[in-house]
Amino acid sequence: MDWSEFIMGITEGTIIGACVTLVVALVTVAGSIYNNSLINRKGYKDIDTKIGQTLENRTLSQQHTDLQNNFHQIANENQKELLAKIGVLPNTTLSGQNINIIAQVKDLKDTFESAQKEEFSKRQLLTGHQESIVQSISVLSSFQKEMMDLQKDKLTLLKQVDTLTQENSLLKEQIADLQEQLGMDEQLNI
Repeated sequence: MDWSEFIMGITEGTIIGACVTLVVALVTVAGSIYNNSLINRKGYKDIDTKIGQTLENRTLSQQHTDLQNNFHQIANENQKELLAKIGVLPNTTLSGQNINIIAQVKDLKDTFESAQKEEFSKRQLLTGHQESIVQSISVLSSFQKEMMDLQKDKLTLLKQVDTLTQENSLLKEQIADLQEQLGMDEQLNI
């Protein structure tokens, strides 16, 4: 038996095994990347459907704008109705006009309050995700404030370290000077 053929056979088997392992590893990596992209795409779609989409498929800012527009529209309509009703009041006695005006103002006030209650109930219909976003933002802002305070404390401590380092080096110089003077005094005494 020729050893060179045997070693060559083992070497060829090793090379083929390494190539197969490399191909399997590449296929596994490609499959993993493809699978992760599918999972991420599904996750992003879920997030997009949950964040910013509420009743009638509108974002929170659109709802806020709609509420403001509705409020201004109701206020304008109430003013127009009040002016129209004041214009049609019969010109009887002054006390009769006051009673009619008070009744009509009360009616307008009631309609305005009911509209405000309706707007308030719409605001309370924010989804849990939107409420959690608001809470997360407040937590992040408090965390940011805390980090800024810690940064200020860190800068103050660094300044104190610099000051103490300078004082330490000054004291070391003074000690060295005093030791030299003490050494000279001892030599003079000898």
